[in-house]
Amino acid sequence: HSLKSVQSVMVNDRHCFELYGYDIIIDKNLKPWLIEVNASPSLSSTTDSDRVLKCKVINDVISLAIPEDFPGSRSTTSRPNVGSFHVLVDDECEADRKREARFASMRNNFMKKY
Repeated sequence: HSLKSVQSVMVNDRHCFELYGYDIIIDKNLKPWLIEVNASPSLSSTTDSDRVLKCKVINDVISLAIPEDFPGSRSTTSRPNVGSFHVLVDDECEADRKREARFASMRNNFMKKY
């Protein structure tokens, strides 16, 4: 929801992508609190575990950004998922579903009249 709240001022270009960094703290009740969202998070590392985590993030982002069928892609097998990413909302699929439902409703109304 954090990006949906500023969706109207974001540039939507299908020819590029952006990585966001979410700073979150977890309180004693294990409730997460969003502190800030960084449009250009630092990818420098200060510890070995930080370096490993950021390398995995970069690898996952590249895997998402470069389609499997892209010329020169090393992967020839289908990937059921990419890294630790989960699709929460797929706006295109949702728009397609709504459009199909609208057309089905129009078709049904037409059939009832004739």
